[in-house]
Amino acid sequence: MSEEQNTFDIKQSNVQILPNAKYAIQNFYGAEYARKVLSNRPCNKEAIAESSILDMFYYSDTKPCPVSNEIIRKEILALCEKRLVEDNVLCLYGEEGVGVSTVLAQFAREHGRNCMSYFNDGLDIMLMDADVMEHSVVEQLYWYAYGADELFDIRDAEKANITALWPSVYRKIKRSDKPLYFVFDGFDHVPPEKVESVKRFLEKMFWNNGRFIFSGKKEDIKNIIPSCSKLSISEYEIIPFGDADVKDYFRKSVSDINEEELQALCDITRGLGSRMETVLNRYIKKGKLKDLVASNASGTTDLYDADFHHIFDTNETLTYDFFALLTYTEFPLQVPVAAAILSLSEDEFLGVSEKYKEFVHIDPSGICTLINEGFHKYLKRQLTSLKQNIELKILHVLQMPQYMISHCSFIPPLMKTLHKTDQLVNFLSRDNIQKILVNKHSQAALNEQCEFGYEACKDEPEKYAATLFRFALNKSMSREIEKNELWDNELEALLATGHSEQALALSRNVYLSEERLKSFLLIARKKDLLNPSDYEVLKENINQLVSTIQFEKIPSKAIELAKLLMPIDYESAIAIVDKVAKANKETVNADRVYTLMSLMSNKTDAETGNVTNFDMVSAKIEDDELRTFTHAAKNLFADVSVDYFLGELAKLPSNSRKLHLLQIWLPEHENKENIGKAVLQAIQLIVAVSDTDMPKAKILNTVCHSMSKMTPEEMKKAMAYIESLTDTIKYPTFDYVDAELTIIEATKDILPEESKSRLELLYLYICDLEDESVRVSCLSKLLGRFDYLGKRSETENTLGCSTGDIRRDIISGIRHLLEETAYHLKVVEEPIKALVCDYPTMIDELIDQINTTERKKRAYSLAASQYLLKQEEKKVKLDKFFDLIAKTDNTYDNRENPLELLSRMLYYAEQINHEAFLSVLKANFHYFEKLERPSRKVIIFMRIYLWMTKHFPEDSFANRIKGLVLDNWQSIEMLKERIECGFFLAKNFAKVSSGDAEDILKKCRKMKTECFLASSSCITAYDIALELYSRSMGLLVRYGMCEDEQLLTQFADDIDAQLSDGEKAVIWSNIALEYYLANDTKQFNQLCGKYFPAHFDTCSVLDQKIVIFGIAPAMFYYSRDTLYSLLTRYDEQFMNDCLKHVTEFIFCKEASLSGVSAEYQAYPLEYKDYQDLIAILEHSTNDEIFYQVVNIIAKSLKEGKPKQTLSSNQKNAIVNEIERIVNEKLPTRFGIQHDGYKIACLAALRHSKSEFSNKDSKTWFDAIDRIDNKADKAFLFLQIAPYFQKKGDKEVFFEKGIELAESISSTFDKVNRLDLSINECVENNLGNLVKPVAETAMRSLRLNGTLDDYKRLIDMVYQHKPELAEEMVNNLDKDPARVQYKNRLLSHISSAKKLKQAHDKLDTIDNLNRREQVKFFTKQLDNLLNGKGQVLELNRILDLSIKHIYDHNIDDAKFAILYIMEDVYRKYKQSRQNKDFLLNMHRAFRYNLKLVLSLAADTKERIDRVESLIRTSTFTDDGYIQVGEEEKAKAYILNWYQSFNYNTLTIIDPYFKPQDLAIIKQLCDINNDLEIRILTHRQKYQNEDYTTSWRSISSGVTNTLSLNFVWYDDNSKDGPLHDRYWICSDDENDEHQGITLCSIDSLGKKESSIIEVDGGKILSALLSYSKYAYTHVRKMGGRELKYCLLYTSPSPRDA
Repeated sequence: MSEEQNTFDIKQSNVQILPNAKYAIQNFYGAEYARKVLSNRPCNKEAIAESSILDMFYYSDTKPCPVSNEIIRKEILALCEKRLVEDNVLCLYGEEGVGVSTVLAQFAREHGRNCMSYFNDGLDIMLMDADVMEHSVVEQLYWYAYGADELFDIRDAEKANITALWPSVYRKIKRSDKPLYFVFDGFDHVPPEKVESVKRFLEKMFWNNGRFIFSGKKEDIKNIIPSCSKLSISEYEIIPFGDADVKDYFRKSVSDINEEELQALCDITRGLGSRMETVLNRYIKKGKLKDLVASNASGTTDLYDADFHHIFDTNETLTYDFFALLTYTEFPLQVPVAAAILSLSEDEFLGVSEKYKEFVHIDPSGICTLINEGFHKYLKRQLTSLKQNIELKILHVLQMPQYMISHCSFIPPLMKTLHKTDQLVNFLSRDNIQKILVNKHSQAALNEQCEFGYEACKDEPEKYAATLFRFALNKSMSREIEKNELWDNELEALLATGHSEQALALSRNVYLSEERLKSFLLIARKKDLLNPSDYEVLKENINQLVSTIQFEKIPSKAIELAKLLMPIDYESAIAIVDKVAKANKETVNADRVYTLMSLMSNKTDAETGNVTNFDMVSAKIEDDELRTFTHAAKNLFADVSVDYFLGELAKLPSNSRKLHLLQIWLPEHENKENIGKAVLQAIQLIVAVSDTDMPKAKILNTVCHSMSKMTPEEMKKAMAYIESLTDTIKYPTFDYVDAELTIIEATKDILPEESKSRLELLYLYICDLEDESVRVSCLSKLLGRFDYLGKRSETENTLGCSTGDIRRDIISGIRHLLEETAYHLKVVEEPIKALVCDYPTMIDELIDQINTTERKKRAYSLAASQYLLKQEEKKVKLDKFFDLIAKTDNTYDNRENPLELLSRMLYYAEQINHEAFLSVLKANFHYFEKLERPSRKVIIFMRIYLWMTKHFPEDSFANRIKGLVLDNWQSIEMLKERIECGFFLAKNFAKVSSGDAEDILKKCRKMKTECFLASSSCITAYDIALELYSRSMGLLVRYGMCEDEQLLTQFADDIDAQLSDGEKAVIWSNIALEYYLANDTKQFNQLCGKYFPAHFDTCSVLDQKIVIFGIAPAMFYYSRDTLYSLLTRYDEQFMNDCLKHVTEFIFCKEASLSGVSAEYQAYPLEYKDYQDLIAILEHSTNDEIFYQVVNIIAKSLKEGKPKQTLSSNQKNAIVNEIERIVNEKLPTRFGIQHDGYKIACLAALRHSKSEFSNKDSKTWFDAIDRIDNKADKAFLFLQIAPYFQKKGDKEVFFEKGIELAESISSTFDKVNRLDLSINECVENNLGNLVKPVAETAMRSLRLNGTLDDYKRLIDMVYQHKPELAEEMVNNLDKDPARVQYKNRLLSHISSAKKLKQAHDKLDTIDNLNRREQVKFFTKQLDNLLNGKGQVLELNRILDLSIKHIYDHNIDDAKFAILYIMEDVYRKYKQSRQNKDFLLNMHRAFRYNLKLVLSLAADTKERIDRVESLIRTSTFTDDGYIQVGEEEKAKAYILNWYQSFNYNTLTIIDPYFKPQDLAIIKQLCDINNDLEIRILTHRQKYQNEDYTTSWRSISSGVTNTLSLNFVWYDDNSKDGPLHDRYWICSDDENDEHQGITLCSIDSLGKKESSIIEVDGGKILSALLSYSKYAYTHVRKMGGRELKYCLLYTSPSPRDA
């Protein structure tokens, strides 16, 4: 029986009426549920007289009832008001009964028109439900906002929530001269399971604008309110009343009371308000004052003792149960439920209630409560001995079908309290959780159930392994969806089309505070589209969230938010960065973030689109450092004088902040009067912050662009400061040269001699640079700016050379570098950037020398992009741009990126020649049309269309482009991507056609109703859920757990309706490959034939490529000729990518869903695998593929261990064939033209036959020496060195390779080759060479190495020699230019240490932070997939991983989940362990997919669609047994047997115990002719144990029963049996049916499954029985076996 058919099945119904019932059992959800809970409060608004004043206090349904003869504590109330002028939060506390709640109620009543209040008396846990709290608060705030309106109707509050009321409440606060108070009572000790939801609820309060009073101590309240430094919190202790107050209180009630009695009452009450009220109501008003005084009662006497004795003197059990029920029930107790719990009729229950009506109240709807709160608390103390028993009765009744749905959320906490863990786990089945989610309409409810389940299971992980995993998985997925990240373009589209209210409403409904802030910030950036009032409210919303969010806990998200906040509130933005950097020193560098933020602020929306958009909507811009500061934050101090700006600047608290603001502001305001002052200030600040690791040269370059506007005096001062910086800004060299050229250009007119002197020194500095690639790049920068440095002739005279000389030097240097280096693109990158605008003819000269066609095309793509980025707008020649575009192609983004940049320029540029551009654009428009990615084409065409309508509105070409926009939009296959793109179109069409914009917006909304995924976080969650479910399906297939195809059919039903044809093809190709690996070619072919598209041309080229790449491995085995033919339609690069994908599968035997990629290692390849790889090499045209594939083949031939050992003839045939192909095809037509790859391949193949000897040395040495590229030579020496047998020969080749690497003129190539040297030396036991090589590499980085370069090198060294890595970092102290990196590199090493320690000692994982834990599990998974990792036991891997999964969202937890999957499946392969867990894990993934869709669905109709898509069960799966379901398991076995009723039953169970004979007796009762044969191990039992057990349960049984024992002679508790089978047979007709299950004794004690087995396994099991029961084999695995037969017919005897 499956979890879907759980014993506890919640039946769905809104109203249940029992036979003869006086009251209906009603189910309440959401607002209705909250309203019902609140209406049950004794002093709710319905219980108050109609004459009461309507105010917030009236609508506070949780307020305490009025106190008799109440003493108004005016002094304390006045103190509260005074304190709340200065403080945001006041905490009132005092001893129990002192009257804190009364004071809070008095304050709330006195400020009824401006005080929201909520009172939790601690007696009803539902008062802590988020829905209940929100309902009460919303009603009160709704009155506050709208109570004065003539048409005010409180019922309208039901449609509102706190965030929706925010604007109205805020406006009311602003209009009012009184503060808005918030009173919260009873929040100082929140139940643990409610803490998270209470904190979320309180985050929504008006912390910036309201004033708060809490009951409780400050330290307790701080734990639940937002952690914010701006909140000022104070506390005050309320002390008891003095004797004078107490006496005055009682005099007002008793006119003839004497002084002695008054003093006695002072002693008895101790001045505590609660005791004073109790004395008044329970004694004085009942005329028992004299009795009380005479009783010698004291201040410690319990004043309810008399009532207690009065009630319980009869000692009736029913009375005790009645009051225990009312005392300990924490939900609305309806009469029918209460009567059922006490086993009474409703009339009988009402009779008992009438008897005690002084204490009990029943409201008109049938809710029973205790009247007096004090008495209720007293009974809680007195009746503790009855608590467990009454809770058991409550639980028993609530689980009845007629009550379960209405009380489903109260059952888990009750089970938890009673330690009914088995029942709790059973109750929280997938089905029941889904029903709670659907019926409660609350993600918080889901989270709470997951928390209950997780906490219940985590202490016994072995027992509840699969359920524990499910709860952790579901909570992780819920965390992901909680983000509720909106599609950013949707907000902008709504704003652009005039729907600002909708945009704001969408944002307010975002669940997570940080995501809500992000949405508000996106709206705030469009300030001009909002009315001033809305913007003011929005700004206050932002301020509120900024003040309450704990940014230090979300560092990555915090930095993103700070970037968005910067143009709106600069100071708050940098305060966030400071806070995050301080709390996350290892991962966040404040100065680096400031620089990035400055760059982001310098880019207007026109440049970046939207900085948070998906890549599919907003094209990813190249590295931020490629952008210049040409567009600063125009609105930042835009209209103020320099002096005013500098005055404001001085207010900032740190020099680094001042400097960052200056570099944002300066470039756009360089024409302001007295701008030189600001420039000078900036340069002085660069000097002042010189002890930090800010990129000073880069900042100096930005600042000095405005330097030409300085006065001579200012400039001289500035130059003096710059001189002092010289030694600290020379690195990185490129930044230094850029800064110097900027200074030279800025000073050429005012300080001409100094300018010339600096130029001369700079030129000499460049010429002396050791790194040839850096020198050539810097010369290119100089040449590119030559004509801006002064008159050309004067500049040439200063330098002593002409531009022609420099040009020749560059070309010569490039030629030399390209002969020495391997990374040609890296060599030409900087020269291309520097020269593309002013020396375009040099571009062809540079690129023509690059070593491969593919790299040449990428270089031309770079040149085209840089031409647009670097060239002044008015100088751009579009035909020159398209000349470059013509020389690249559509491979990857070669044309897409530059054409996207052009589309930006067309729309945003102000100085281009539009007329001239139009004709060139039309002539070259085919380049745009041939782009492959429809979503990117939509963006590009949209921008061009906007440009056309702006400048050429009458040109029909605009209509053509508009058609292309819409056609490409409709061609986007993925619905969620099409929706996002549609919002982008709507916001842009709004600029030219409101009708088109509205039309597209309507279509997007319609599509949203068809798409389950309403936010980007839902998309992430869904994609991961689908990936996990699909991966699980594939692994079930691989390991033979999907033989009956029922799971496969279910999987198809679940996913096929949700996915496009292309998406289905890719997923099913992976499933098909698993069948291929399982040797089920029939199923493989069926799936391929069913799901592979017949035609690919119905979708975009990109979508075609995505599908073909995804299915390439399966297509290769299904029809390789079809694959080859298909690939000829596309570019060569794509063809090679697909072929490489196929080789990855052949090597790894892993479908692409695993994410594994081939490494240089030996794989256990069969002969057919080698033939397939040879076939692929025949079709490949990529030299890198040849190199990678041939090297892995060679290593596998030499070291691999296939199932069938290859013969020497087969090996020779493989090698000979590959050698032939290598000789014929290398070098490839478009690849590297020397024989380097050929030599590497041939050497690897020769080595696969035998080790190299000294006599081979010269042959290979000479072959390598003929290569004309130094870096490639070094690579070959290092590559071939390990092939030699003797260490001396290896060293010769290694040392030669290292020598060549060290002599390379380019640092980048040199360090990369030296990295390779380090790795090879260590792997070949030449560790003595590592240190000098590493130190050489470190020195090479000094000139222009970045922090990332250093990290890569340090990581390489650390893997092999951790102590050397630390020594190298510490030596940075000796290098002033690089000391700035030291602390960050040491932090990097510290993190690496912790990770290594965790990998070595798994129980240290808790020492890792979130980011490190993700890295840890990623590495563990990689190791496992690549065969390096250790396979752990189930309990060990759950202990390691489960908390990480539970605590993190699914995007972070994914790798830990995959790690568990891979580990447990591998364990199953080894030992056939954990089959039940694997099946249950698969069910968990299936439900997880359903859960995502349910959480994403925002209407009942859509949830119903989810239910129809992923039905509870699409096949019979009755064999799932949960903990506690022993009887269910036995019933299943009996039903299974009865369905066949054959005459022979064979049981194979190594752990069959004497007590298990009970079920045998039941089978004998079913069929008196049944013969039962049992094969088991001896274990610890003797024959007498079985005979005694059998006799105790049977008498006169005629069935034949035989027990066959087999065990190892050296250990009677062990034996050769492993799997367990029950097989019933009809021997006459040779028919058999079988099941596999755990041992009978274990059924119901752990999660398990009873699964039917196929004929093959049945036959194998029966043969195993015969082998041991009849043949009696003597040995197994070298161990002697012993046997014994115990036989009954009809009574047992030994044999």
